[in-house]
Amino acid sequence: MFENKRNTIGNISGDYNQVIQIILSDGEKIVEKLGTLIERLVNKEKEEINTLKKLITSKEEALGDKTKIVELQGNEIIRLKSDLAQKKTQLEESEKRFSEIFLENNGKNFSGSEEIYPKALEALSKGNKKEALQILERNKMIEQKNKLEKEKEQQAESWLLRADLLKNENNWGNELNECYDLAAEIFPDWGNNLTAANHYKFINVFKKADHYYQICLQKENSDYERASTLNNLANLQRAKNEFSKAEQSYEEALEIRRKLAEENPQTYLPDVGMTLINMAIFYQDSIVKKELSIGLVDEAIACLLPFHHIPYIQDYLKTAFSVLKDWGIDTEKYLKDKIAE
Repeated sequence: MFENKRNTIGNISGDYNQVIQIILSDGEKIVEKLGTLIERLVNKEKEEINTLKKLITSKEEALGDKTKIVELQGNEIIRLKSDLAQKKTQLEESEKRFSEIFLENNGKNFSGSEEIYPKALEALSKGNKKEALQILERNKMIEQKNKLEKEKEQQAESWLLRADLLKNENNWGNELNECYDLAAEIFPDWGNNLTAANHYKFINVFKKADHYYQICLQKENSDYERASTLNNLANLQRAKNEFSKAEQSYEEALEIRRKLAEENPQTYLPDVGMTLINMAIFYQDSIVKKELSIGLVDEAIACLLPFHHIPYIQDYLKTAFSVLKDWGIDTEKYLKDKIAE
């Protein structure tokens, strides 16, 4: 978009006769030639350039035959000419920058808007750069940003709620996919992208799931978020028969979760147990390593038993015991021995 805007300016080749029309928030119109708008904004720079030109001329005229001071004044003239060249460059940059602003907003209608942006545009159109900066005051901009972010977050939550309701209606079509896509697009934080990724993994649309997991890895802001992403990504990679990648993702997720559990076992031990179970299944179904699989599920059960009263932990334990059963292990005897330890 930025390149297209620059090309537009390049095509007019300094011809600022184009009429700019902008309808501001209060309905007032800016209808004026681009050149006139820019003239007001760069008037100060032009005055400075003219002042420098006059000063250089006066210095050059004052030289005359006064050979004793030629070197001093000559050096001063060189400095002034250097300042003049710099001012001319700044003037060209200012003209280009302001032409970009007005061309970008040409034809836009901000009528009824409560945004501060059209107010700043109005100030610029009158040549009041200082007033425009005051309107675009930093704290006001931060406040507006936070308000907009909150609105986007709530809008994304609305799309996710709609997705939950559609699932309850057994609607698994494109309309459901749209909900997850829009939630991740409107408020693209780690959580919304993970939710979208898990959805597409569940319905076996692996390419979209991988896309969102990769975004999660870019958006993660903590070890917890990274480990959660890697654990789920590993499950996807296993489903895609990308066993080497899955193994690597599981191992990194487990390493992170073990470190977190060392600091806060009450919070993070169940996560360690989850990844251990996933790895036990991986070494049972994907890359068969019986002893390793049993060892991992044994460690998982040890992590999870202290939390056996929590419903979702009970589901984890059921899965863990099913792994043991598939290896031909008597789970009742195993559990008695484990409790006796």
